[in-house]
Amino acid sequence: MTKRQIQKRLEGFIDKLKNDEIDYELPEDESSGVNWSSYDKAQVNELRDMLLFVRNSVDEAVERLGFDNDSEKGRGRPSYPPEDLAKGVLLQQYFEVSNRVAAGFVDLFKEKLGIEEAYSYKTLERAYDNPYVAMILRE
Repeated sequence: MTKRQIQKRLEGFIDKLKNDEIDYELPEDESSGVNWSSYDKAQVNELRDMLLFVRNSVDEAVERLGFDNDSEKGRGRPSYPPEDLAKGVLLQQYFEVSNRVAAGFVDLFKEKLGIEEAYSYKTLERAYDNPYVAMILRE
């Protein structure tokens, strides 16, 4: 079929559509296979479910690894718990945002994630090099 024939056929089809000569049947809801009620519920609860999943997964990993946060004694400010840093890293990866924005999200969602204290973007940046955080994320 040449280009000209294809174009004529398309124009004829468009004319039939305009003149209501072609009956279009909408698919029935049952045949589409989508449960819209469940879909809507999943969309509404996605963020909450993700936050709970991150909190529970990291807490379980820390429990399996048996970290002891009280063993670290030394000078200066005490370090942040590695589980809090791991939660921040996962939050940043989920939202695909910069360190500064992720630090804001950590502050916003710290109660839901079970994070003791919010931390700076620089702390989050350093968390990527923390061996305890890496162990948690691998677990």
